[in-house]
Amino acid sequence: MKKDIKDLKGFNCDFNSYLAGVWEGDGHIDIQIITSPLIKKYNPRFCITTHEKNKPWLMVIKSELNNYGFIRYKKKQHALVLTISNIEGLLLIINKLNGNLKTPKIDKFYDLIDWLNINKNLNIEKLPIDYNLKDNSWLTGFIEADGSFYIRCSEPNLLSNRKKPRISVRLTIEQRMLSPSGKSYELILKEIAKEFNASLTIVTKVNNKQYYCVSFSSQNSTIILKKYLDIHCLSSVKYLDYLNWVDALNIIINKNHLEPTGINAIKHLKGCMNNSRRYFNWDHLKL
Repeated sequence: MKKDIKDLKGFNCDFNSYLAGVWEGDGHIDIQIITSPLIKKYNPRFCITTHEKNKPWLMVIKSELNNYGFIRYKKKQHALVLTISNIEGLLLIINKLNGNLKTPKIDKFYDLIDWLNINKNLNIEKLPIDYNLKDNSWLTGFIEADGSFYIRCSEPNLLSNRKKPRISVRLTIEQRMLSPSGKSYELILKEIAKEFNASLTIVTKVNNKQYYCVSFSSQNSTIILKKYLDIHCLSSVKYLDYLNWVDALNIIINKNHLEPTGINAIKHLKGCMNNSRRYFNWDHLKL
């Protein structure tokens, strides 16, 4: 039976660390700077941005946050933004994220705590960065925001006498070099690469901006990643791409990827994921 969006209710992960990863990858906090007593004072805004195809997923996140805030649609960017600005909602966010953050974006989170402590006469403690990666769902949330699953299946190249197709799977996580406060993301990305036997490089985009890129491309790193994500499950539309990715990985592990049936199966899996996906099933958002 097909589920309505309003009936989707939960995640198969540690939600607090998962939410921290999502926000550190695709979120921001806006805090008003008052320059004149004549300017009306507004509450800070906690925001998470995602692609429009993730609407059911974002609505479940909103539900997990006691339905605080609202979701607005950015038509030109094909994006949705969940925004929370009421004090009760911001305090809930503090409770869930405090002690679960792992990147320099924690500075902006601390600014939110300072604002609440000063303006609402509170005494919220600022918990430090937690670099533990494998025992929680933070990396899952970070992948939801900044990760991309790929399947490679290239035809033989007659010019180079390559007679077999090149078939592989990989996950990449791209992140800008510096946080809004000017601090480097290198430390946490190095930890991810170390823990999962992945590689960390610097890539340059067409706009000449440089980004860090963590790449899970070796069979060892992809198997380690699969074991992690089988426990700390993805929940956005990337979960559907992950299923294709895992099917292709298993074909490679079983050494069937160079057989005609294996090649055809991998071509099919590649052809119906990421921007080519036309079917979306949200059954993994449990009832």
